[in-house]
Amino acid sequence: MGIVLSDSMMGEITDKIALSVARSKAKRVLIPVNYCNTFVAGTEDMNLMKSIKSAVEEIKREMLIRR
Repeated sequence: MGIVLSDSMMGEITDKIALSVARSKAKRVLIPVNYCNTFVAGTEDMNLMKSIKSAVEEIKREMLIRR
């Protein structure tokens, strides 16, 4: 999630990076991580491994659609 939040990830995400990702026409698959004072509501029951597996499955679906 930090990739779309300017100045997140310990300041490594600049305004330009966040804006570029947000404006991209590509499908964004974000993994919610409650880190660096950012709380993502509705993710309390998902651990990181579940989130990663879900993201991978979504990417696989998207790749099948685009074939």
